[in-house]
Amino acid sequence: MAVNQEPRQMTSKDYYDRGMSLYDIGKLEDALAAFSNAVDLSPENVEAWFEKGFVHTKLSQPAEAIASFDRVIAREPLDAEAWQKKGEALFALGDARAALSCFDRILCDIFPKESEIILKSEAANDRQHEKVIKTEKPEEKLCIAVLRCKADALSTTDRHHEAALLFERLACRNPRDAELSFRRAEELEKAGMPADALAVYKSMSAGSALGLSGHEMRIKTASQRLEEILNPRTNIFQKLVTTVKGLFGAEE
Repeated sequence: MAVNQEPRQMTSKDYYDRGMSLYDIGKLEDALAAFSNAVDLSPENVEAWFEKGFVHTKLSQPAEAIASFDRVIAREPLDAEAWQKKGEALFALGDARAALSCFDRILCDIFPKESEIILKSEAANDRQHEKVIKTEKPEEKLCIAVLRCKADALSTTDRHHEAALLFERLACRNPRDAELSFRRAEELEKAGMPADALAVYKSMSAGSALGLSGHEMRIKTASQRLEEILNPRTNIFQKLVTTVKGLFGAEE
């Protein structure tokens, strides 16, 4: 006669695995509940705390995400991903200065050598860029993502010149990402350096940057706007000449 066995109780790992499976199929609320059960059963489960924070981020719940990432950092103070995600959540909450502290924790204390390598990158051509990408370490990839987040935070705190310098370094590392050069020019303009911003656009227009296909009109429009700011009299005269020609053309 078969003996009825009690169903096995779920462990913290069971809930963690369930949460990962639910996340993979897009059931974020259910995944969050599973990760919450995992940390309730085992508060030292840092993987579950991290994923819980990650799901909170996806659900646009930055305050809850920060609380979860803090639990990870308390047990693993050198967990760079936890610091990164905490910084991103703080930025989403509007606290750019606190976010900068998180990003600097990674760049200065956890991966200082890797971040220095990126910041000292020389301008790369297409072949050099391919080689860099192939040999890039995971730590370097994370630092690149953090540097981009830091540049955004610097911009938000009106440190536009510093942001422009970071975008310049990142563009040297990845010349195919045209958006980095655009952001550099925009930050230079915000820093009160329109001539430098125009020089960036002219360099892009000359083809010294890669990956610009489809951006020609954006470069042209931005360049014309800056030229008008830098040479207002010349542009007023040019507009007057165009208007007069139009009038005479209309009379004919």
